[in-house]
Amino acid sequence: MCSPEDFCNWPNITYEVNYAGSEENIYNLYTRLGLVCKPKSAMAKIAMSCMVGIFLGVLIVPRIGDLIGRKPVFWTSLFVSLPALVLVAVTSSLLAVDIAVFLAGPCIIARMSCGFLMLMEQMERKHQAKVGAVIMVSEGLC
Repeated sequence: MCSPEDFCNWPNITYEVNYAGSEENIYNLYTRLGLVCKPKSAMAKIAMSCMVGIFLGVLIVPRIGDLIGRKPVFWTSLFVSLPALVLVAVTSSLLAVDIAVFLAGPCIIARMSCGFLMLMEQMERKHQAKVGAVIMVSEGLC
């Protein structure tokens, strides 16, 4: 068994993961982006990009929903998040993943804030508390 230190700094050495060798060897984002030989900050940057996108989305998106309407903001978030999430699923470029997860951040906020408020506005008042609780708990579990 070898470690990344055994092969990362040697340009003439290549590595291949033996997926059949163990059930614990899986092909995932970590493998596809080559994060094995990158500093740990590269993986942290993916998470931070998403969190910065969410942070900016929280500051901006609900107000935009109030100004231009929740429905257009909600639908725009659906159409922007689709290519962003597909890009994360298919690309092997770390920069593209960082950009895509940054864009997904405000889309998450738009779907949750504008979508949730639209749903609550269309529901009878007597059902709002129950449905709202189920949606929030379900989202939290996901």
